[in-house]
This record gives sequence, C-alpha cells and structure tokens, in this order.
Amino acid sequence: MIRSERGGSLDRVRRQLGITKEISYSSSKEVGIGILDSGIYYHPDLKENIAELQNFIPQKETNYDRMGHGTHVAGIIAGNGQSFGGKYRGIAPKCPLYIGKILDRKGQGRLEDLIAGLEWFYENKERFFIRVINISIGIFDEKELRSQNRNVMEKVLSLEKICRKLYEADILVVAAAGNGGPEWNTISLLADSEFVLAVGCHDGTFRFPDRRMCCDYSGRGPGKGSRVKPDIVAPGTGIVSCSNYGSGYVAKSGTSMATPIVTAAAALAFSTHPDWDAKTCMKAIIDTGRDLGEDTRKQGHGMINIKGVLSYAERKLRFSSQPVGH
Repeated sequence: MIRSERGGSLDRVRRQLGITKEISYSSSKEVGIGILDSGIYYHPDLKENIAELQNFIPQKETNYDRMGHGTHVAGIIAGNGQSFGGKYRGIAPKCPLYIGKILDRKGQGRLEDLIAGLEWFYENKERFFIRVINISIGIFDEKELRSQNRNVMEKVLSLEKICRKLYEADILVVAAAGNGGPEWNTISLLADSEFVLAVGCHDGTFRFPDRRMCCDYSGRGPGKGSRVKPDIVAPGTGIVSCSNYGSGYVAKSGTSMATPIVTAAAALAFSTHPDWDAKTCMKAIIDTGRDLGEDTRKQGHGMINIKGVLSYAERKLRFSSQPVGH
C-alpha cells in the first residue's frame, strides 16, 4: 500500500542523479550509517539493515517510530525496496543502520538528547564502523534558543564540540539546512557548523505541476562568517519511501528527505574509498556539485553529483599527473 500525496519515487531520484543499480550495490556492509531521528519501524525493506537501536528520550516514549519520519529517512538511505519490486530501493542498501531515537511522536526533541546521540556514535565508532551520520532535523537559530533558556548556549557549544570531535575522528555529520526559506540567513543552527555538511533541497528541472517545490522553502545562507551554506543540495519533493505501517510507502517532502540522499552518497564514497577521511569526503561532495545557476545562498555548491564523488580521487590523480611545461 502506498499512502502518499501524489508523489514521485526513488526511481525518479536515481534516474535524475544517474545512480545505477551497480552504484547502489557498491555500498559496503563495513560502512555504518548513524541516524538520529524519531526512531524506526521494522519495515520489511529495512529489517536486514537495522543493526542497533538506542532510545534517548526519557519517560514514556517507546522505540516504535510513531511519527514515521525516521523510518522514511532510513528507507531513502538503505531500504531494499523488495516490498514493491525495487521501485523504492534506497541509495545505499547494503549499509548497516544504527538508530538513535531523539524525537517524540510529535517530532519534538531536546538539544541534550541530540548531543547524547552524537556522543553514543562517537563512543561506539569502532564497534559500529560509523562513517557518516544523518540528522534530518532543523534547530532554532541562536536568538530563538536564547529566548527559551539563558543556559542553552552551553548546550550549543557542546553540540559544536561533539560535531568537531566526530569530524576529527573521520565521521561525517550530514544535516538538513531546514525548511525556513525563502528568506536568507535561515540555515538550521546545526547545519551552519563548519564541521557539518549542510544539505538544502532542490529538484533541478523536475517539477510537480500540482505541488509546491521544496526549493521554495529550503533553508538559505549565507552561513556564519559569510561562508557558503548550504554546502550542497539534493532532490526532496514528493520522495516516496518506507512508511511506519505494514509494508507500505508514503511520500514526504523537505530538506529532511534531501539529506539522506547526500548521506547515502557519502556512504557510497566511503565504501569505494575506505581510506578517505571526513574532510576528503566533504570536499569531494562540495567540489563535484553540479551548478544549477542559482544564487549560492540557495544552491550552495550545486546538486549532489554521486558519480563525480565516486570518481573524485581518480580525477584528481589524473589532473596532478599531467606533464608540466609541454
């Protein structure tokens, strides 16, 4: 069963981005992917990939993903698509998933739970083989946070600190730019970090005739210090992925859906180039982005170019080996 707004499929995204079946199945079981979200439902397309689940929400929240957001994100990354003939197969279907539940049934969460989830990944990085972490969550800007709690800036500093620790441990954190556009300076607080790859939403030339496109509300830069943010964009309108009911699917839109596409691209890169560190992977994604002709505050460095990312080291080697002075 597909419960959806009239949506597109991951087939459409794979065609748009040139992701062949061979590319998807180059994903490695040795590349662990962390997801911090609303938990996960044991959808038939995901059962084989769910390696571990940790609940960071106190009180009465169960592990079950009552919101469905985390399950949808996980399906985009690594669903095998078998419940519908592979049409809704994820981008990196062989990678194991390590799930941290930090959002409740209403999609609400706390900074301290996000930090605890990131610390969990850091502490278990060798055991989980974690190389990339997906965070499809928007966080208020600093002014809004200060208005809520005068001590909250300590948590913001702790968040920046753990993101830096993960980056220096060669774990790439990929975060949604947020859905605060079309105004400028609306990048989510987490995505604005220099140690985090910020993902905006853009569907390129693809258009749904009867719906608003995600590029209209994707969070926009610039980032702090006028650096380019978002770093990269990916499709995110009407993405059909696993639902939290039976073996069904549902369409969702937003930077939350664009982010796991880039997370999966990073996982494919680490699968192909296991010697890469987080800095190299981030640079490869940024350097190979396809220019969409938009303002960099909207498109960042362009559309994710997965084939370009996978061949990045090879292209750099060819360039550096060209004879000089002839």
